[in-house]
Amino acid sequence: MFSLFIRVLATISFLSLYGTFAHGKDTLTINYGKERVKKLSKADFKKGLILLNEKYVGSVDMTLYNAWRDYYRTYRGYSLRELLNAQFGDSWKKARLMTFVAADGYRQTSKISDLLKAMEKHEGIVAYTETGKDGFSSIKKPGKSISLEPFYLVWSGFQKGTKAKHQDLLKWPYQLVEIKLID
Repeated sequence: MFSLFIRVLATISFLSLYGTFAHGKDTLTINYGKERVKKLSKADFKKGLILLNEKYVGSVDMTLYNAWRDYYRTYRGYSLRELLNAQFGDSWKKARLMTFVAADGYRQTSKISDLLKAMEKHEGIVAYTETGKDGFSSIKKPGKSISLEPFYLVWSGFQKGTKAKHQDLLKWPYQLVEIKLID
């Protein structure tokens, strides 16, 4: 029984590490279907301009209220909508689902139609740092501190006093390493 426990634990550890290495430590991969369409490094993000299909997308600084954590922060990153539009034109809007994958294995999947409706009031920013810092402030949980690196999807349009609920459509996935579009 103990041997089985050790094998299961080793497998879980390997899969966790594999997820980090498969995507690269400081890399965001954007997939559409089964194709890896674009891989962007943290160094690409830090340039301030990203070139996708002969279209430049510029970084923005945006102060946002995080209803999940009850604080304001100013983030530097790129508009999720602009990144997708530059890479895919309007074709990404015809996909069925979008999944955000974190280095620790967390996945958040939303219907594109729901995201488009939410994006009428909220702007998604793929952040690579807090303004004035090299990275992000860690999240403190009992007995540990969690790094948000390498990327963090944050959303504008929330006001102080807004209470986040787990059934909310717009999540704030941290340790973001992949965005998957699924037909």
